[in-house]
Amino acid sequence: MILTDKPQFVRVLQATMSLYDRELANDALHLWWGALEHLPIEAVTKALQAHIQGEGGHFAPLPADVIKASKQESGHIPPDEAWALALTALDDQDSIIWTTQVAEAWGAAWPCMENGDKYGARLTFLSAYDRCIKEGSPVWKVSLGYSHEGRERAVDEALRRGIVNAEKARSLLPYSCQRVPSSAGLLPAPERTPEQVANSLAMLAQIKAALGVMPDEA
Repeated sequence: MILTDKPQFVRVLQATMSLYDRELANDALHLWWGALEHLPIEAVTKALQAHIQGEGGHFAPLPADVIKASKQESGHIPPDEAWALALTALDDQDSIIWTTQVAEAWGAAWPCMENGDKYGARLTFLSAYDRCIKEGSPVWKVSLGYSHEGRERAVDEALRRGIVNAEKARSLLPYSCQRVPSSAGLLPAPERTPEQVANSLAMLAQIKAALGVMPDEA
């Protein structure tokens, strides 16, 4: 938010707190503003509305409630879930569907994890992730592991969720895979007409003739 948003912020916050028969002193408003200033005014408004309509709506919100609700409204994975998802990257065999924000935070945490400091890695990840999700909407992607079977499952899931299209799904599958993702909606090759079959046989006969292969040797 910027200073010109402050009147709207105060008005929305005071209206929200009035639902709980609460009034905020100037010092309290200053603390609220400092805690939420990094969020857009639209996100704060939506988060306050989400709070009063959600399971915790029986209690007056705190700044932490607004921040949490704003992250959920943005479509980003909650931090603890993002950390759990990032940990699956420890196995090179696994394919992962995650956001660029999770991937970037995991990259920041990896040096600590590589040195065996899982606690430090988690703190680094959460700090980096909090910074990354403030920079924009989540962008989903597929990071492929070495397991062909796991890759197929991940591509199937990404296709089902609309993260990739059918053409992209084909390009992500390993060459040795004999099937396409089940949800790709790709039709089997159409049956050939008698004329197409005849043309193919005639071409095959020409090739055999050129190679000196007699018909009964086919």
